[in-house]
Parts: sequence; C-alpha cells; structure tokens
Amino acid sequence: MSSSDEYAHAAMRVAVAQIVQSFGFKRVEARALEVLTDIVAEYIVAAGERSRQFSELAHRTDSNYFDVEAALTALSCPLPQLVTYAQFSDEIPFAHTTTSFPIVRPPRRDTTPKSDEPPPEIVPAFYPRLPAVHTYRETAVLP
Repeated sequence: MSSSDEYAHAAMRVAVAQIVQSFGFKRVEARALEVLTDIVAEYIVAAGERSRQFSELAHRTDSNYFDVEAALTALSCPLPQLVTYAQFSDEIPFAHTTTSFPIVRPPRRDTTPKSDEPPPEIVPAFYPRLPAVHTYRETAVLP
C-alpha cells in the first residue's frame, strides 16, 4: 500500500470512528473499526466505479450529478435518503487537522546525459531529446 493509500485509510478510519460515535457507541473494537473502514472504502470505490459506468454509458468521460445519483440508487442508497440524513444529523467536524491531499511532490529531474546532435527529421520536436550517443552506440560488455 502506498503512502497516499495509507494516509487515506487512516483518515477514513478516523471518520468512521466519529460516525460510530455519533450513533451513540462509546467504544469500538480495533478489528471491528478496521472492518467497518474496509466496508466504507469498498462502498466508495463501488459508487465511483458505478458512476463511471453510467457516464460511459452516456458517452461522457466525466461523471456528473446524475451519474452519481444513479450509482447511489443502484447501490440501494437513494439520494433523498442521504439528504434527509444530512439535514437531521448534527455536523461533526473532523477530529484532526489535515494537510492537502494528495501530497504533490516536485517532479524528478532528468539526469540522463543528452545528445548534442539534433534529432532526426522523423522525430517530432515535442519528443524528449535523445540520450548521449555513447549510451547506445557502444556498450561495454562485462565478462
């Protein structure tokens, strides 16, 4: 699991614990919390995949409100039910301060030696430059 996946899973675990607490539970077993977190994660993935399927069915590349609504309805969670829950439940602020997600790292620098020769005419100008000639003309063979 990548570090961004671990970060998302940890944030989701905190959110699920807060939801469980809002329903009146004082404690939750660690394993039960992990199972509930996995279930919520799978549900979110399923909703996203189903939403993508609905948008592709309509020959679109991006999902919109109607795709999400159809996906939630297909997963037996109609949107009016969610709206009703949101209206009558107390808002719970997230328990921790969070950083922006995902963390954007600066791009890696290309340290490959570049050729001073201009590229052949058949190579488009927007392609990266070829590596130095010695890297592909002669290669040392080790015994």
